[in-house]
Amino acid sequence: MKLAQECFEGKYKFLLGSRLNQDALENIFSQIRKRAGMKPSALNVLKVLKLICLSQFMSDTKNTNYSTDNDLHLLDYCQLGNIYWIHSVEKADQ
Repeated sequence: MKLAQECFEGKYKFLLGSRLNQDALENIFSQIRKRAGMKPSALNVLKVLKLICLSQFMSDTKNTNYSTDNDLHLLDYCQLGNIYWIHSVEKADQ
């Protein structure tokens, strides 16, 4: 409510309440839990968050306004992330 008051006291004429939800944050937490398990350590969360950020740039997005770069990627961060988590889970199970 305080945010709405500050917006209306300024030069804004409207506030999009739907943009103030936590869906984007919950989606990121879901991606972290999917890759690092239900109770990841702070270090694992940081590593997975880096992988999520990098993976955005490693895959093509459909229906965009730029042309696709057909160059080969020398390193696939998404694949490395999967290998890392397989090894870390195996070590945790031992």
